[in-house]
Amino acid sequence: MFQVTGVSGQQVARARIQDLSKPVVKSLKQYLANICGASRFRQRVLRHGSILEDGDGLVEHDSAEAVELQHVVLPFCRTSLADVRELMNAIHRRDVPKVEQILQRPQDPNQNEPERSDHDTESILEDEDPECEYEEHAFELLTFLGAACRTGDSDIVRLLIEAGANVDRSFGNEDAPQTPLGIACTLGHIEIVCLLLEAGAYTALRIDGQSLLVVAAEHGHCQVASLLVKAGVLPRELLERMALVRHCPELEHLLPLSYPEP
Repeated sequence: MFQVTGVSGQQVARARIQDLSKPVVKSLKQYLANICGASRFRQRVLRHGSILEDGDGLVEHDSAEAVELQHVVLPFCRTSLADVRELMNAIHRRDVPKVEQILQRPQDPNQNEPERSDHDTESILEDEDPECEYEEHAFELLTFLGAACRTGDSDIVRLLIEAGANVDRSFGNEDAPQTPLGIACTLGHIEIVCLLLEAGAYTALRIDGQSLLVVAAEHGHCQVASLLVKAGVLPRELLERMALVRHCPELEHLLPLSYPEP
């Protein structure tokens, strides 16, 4: 038995080896994530004041005495422009160990632009042209999760989701926003589509007026379309059903046969 206590000395959890997927610190952190609400990347587990590494093994006492461990949840570190670029470059290179290392800082997987200090904000306001008019949110920067979906690296997508990346955060022009699931459906990344659906990604998004189902089918990704149908994503009308069946005949037996009149 492991008794895990927080900084204040209050018990966080009691866990047994059989509660964990593997007898290592990483699995304990994943178990504790469901209790404390913080991903394993923000957690530190200590024994006798020393930080345990994720790969360190956990061994229970032969006696009934619990093994005492200390637990700390860290805030995200401040994100600089160099930090943003480093993580984005690691994603583009599909460098899984580097992404893991960066998330362990812990770096916020949703902070895709450098954080500004109050002084930075004041400087920007002072330099701003009062005659300049612009729509502040007309364009949103590519997210780390969106970039990972573009590369098609499911291991990095899994890491970012585990770190708490927002699976529904859109980016691009507000007139034609993109989401991680939209990209994965368009490019036919089946495993990534599965990961995003398991994480509860929003499925009712329409791209250029078309559903994700039709987008996947028109790009020839019938397995992706089938996954969406099995996840409960269905065509809204008969014409959409016809378009799906034309591109992916194997979907016909999965789709409703009739639709209400418009």
